[in-house]
Amino acid sequence: MGADFLFLMRIERVFFCRFVTALSLVVFSNLFASLLMKFFCCIALTMTFGVHALFAQNPRLITPSQTDAAITLANESHYAYIPQGSSLRNRLVVFFPGTGAVPQDYRSFQQFASTLGFHVIGLTYPNPVAINSICANTLDTACHRLGRQEVFDGTDQRADISIDRTNSIENRLVKLLQFLQRTVPNEGWGQYMIGDSVRWNRLITAGHSQGGGHAAYIATIRAVERVAIFSSTDWLTRLNRPADWMSNPKRTAASRFYGFVHNGDEQLSQMAQIRGWEALGMGAVSSVVTVDSLPTPYRKSQMLRTFATPGIANPTVQNHNATVANGYTHRTANGDFLFAPVWTYMLTDGLMTSVRDISEQSSVSIFPNPAQHLVSVQGVEGLSNLTLTNVLGQTVLMLRDVQTPATFDVSSLPNGMYFVRIQTNQTTHSQALQVIR
Repeated sequence: MGADFLFLMRIERVFFCRFVTALSLVVFSNLFASLLMKFFCCIALTMTFGVHALFAQNPRLITPSQTDAAITLANESHYAYIPQGSSLRNRLVVFFPGTGAVPQDYRSFQQFASTLGFHVIGLTYPNPVAINSICANTLDTACHRLGRQEVFDGTDQRADISIDRTNSIENRLVKLLQFLQRTVPNEGWGQYMIGDSVRWNRLITAGHSQGGGHAAYIATIRAVERVAIFSSTDWLTRLNRPADWMSNPKRTAASRFYGFVHNGDEQLSQMAQIRGWEALGMGAVSSVVTVDSLPTPYRKSQMLRTFATPGIANPTVQNHNATVANGYTHRTANGDFLFAPVWTYMLTDGLMTSVRDISEQSSVSIFPNPAQHLVSVQGVEGLSNLTLTNVLGQTVLMLRDVQTPATFDVSSLPNGMYFVRIQTNQTTHSQALQVIR
């Protein structure tokens, strides 16, 4: 998927920041150098991720080997985001990068998903060669399935793939969730585990290119909440048809799969991708629709297409990457993501949030709201952890083992909007709180 170009783009931005920093330290005073460095690095950041990156939540960056010292392959950082906004969905979006890419290459989408109320993980995994490339010249109709199974759980399936259990997707996800729950227990990551196993029915698997194939394949062997596939299918080139696993029985209902493709995809034709999606059962409700000329909910179709001009010109990958990769995703004149409605639809269409909003419950109350000084909380059963975050997702107050009625003080906080999150062993409650003085 254009991983080389994405990698160069990352390196150029980092080099630019470091070069300007070094130059300014030589020529100017330390204070001025620091200000100049921050200014030019902001420019570099917006060139890569857009203006929203200046105000977006900073993800937690965790290398795979931090979570399991035995992991030896693909050690670029995982990205982890906590939910933003007034509604928390108690669902985890796990995003799988395309061939040769890493979570940083999809930071815009991951950040956006967090604003919809999801926990989000961009997962690093061994992806140096595309499964479609490995299986390009074979007549073995099980090639794609066996390859993806080995990448997923590390069982030895193919001689041309060498991934053990430790380096597999499943082990990496388990160890990352355990690490997050252990190091930041107040952020709610533990709800996605049952013992030492992933609670798959609370996960949305998503991915681009090779990663989209993993997202879909996992949903056939595990019952997940839903699947978001970007520019991806598994194709038997010599037989000119989708791989067999795509039409096999699935643990996840076909109605929970969603796909998005660019009409001019250079890596695999949009018609091949649509045929693969139809094999998954995604055409039952509606045929493919073009999002450029339709408002959401896109006739409730699970198969979406665009003709939009990519944000970066690169004749080998620009359309393939346009659906979700940083920089390639088109922006509107005011800097918003053109595909924000598409991403929202794919992640939330028909999704019922399991999080109860405090403002809608008679048994729980937070008052006064707006607040100036002390805020009271009443009606929460049992002990709870209370977290107050600002609009950037930064934690400004955290109280553990709270028994209601209780109070907390906001008099030292700047005016603005905050989000109260109260988590018990059974439920998570959330509500917006305004501080005005």
